[in-house]
Amino acid sequence: MFNKDNFDVTPEKPYIEHPCDSSLKLFLTYDHIHLFKNQCNHLRDDKCMLPDGTIFDRSYFQDLLDHKGSSEFGLGRHLKQEALSCKGQDRQTVSNSLNLLSNATADLSDHLYPNDSERSKVTAYVRVMANLHLVMSSNRDDEQPKKLHSPFGN
Repeated sequence: MFNKDNFDVTPEKPYIEHPCDSSLKLFLTYDHIHLFKNQCNHLRDDKCMLPDGTIFDRSYFQDLLDHKGSSEFGLGRHLKQEALSCKGQDRQTVSNSLNLLSNATADLSDHLYPNDSERSKVTAYVRVMANLHLVMSSNRDDEQPKKLHSPFGN
């Protein structure tokens, strides 16, 4: 089992050297998709606080669900009530979490509330989480590089 104390990993040096090639750095992480789903479950159940002290809850997402049809651009088609209200085993369905914390969800919020500074802080968090997933789940394809899908270059 990974334990940061087993390695010389610090916030300043968040990697270890490859045991066979010291020019390579190895970054270790927990199962990111499990952590991602846990974060979504936390959003569904509790009040959440961002580092700057902004507090939000599921009402941020419910409001988007309630108003997504008001956009003449058809934004928000990806977002379904099930993603926010799922129960039991459905809370472990990856697609429900990915639809909730997605760039498309952030785009919908930006479109519906372009001048809401408090909401924009939560929207920025949603976008960071979506992009974090893109990086952590990347399979680098040198033929078709995608900036966020390629953590080791483009």
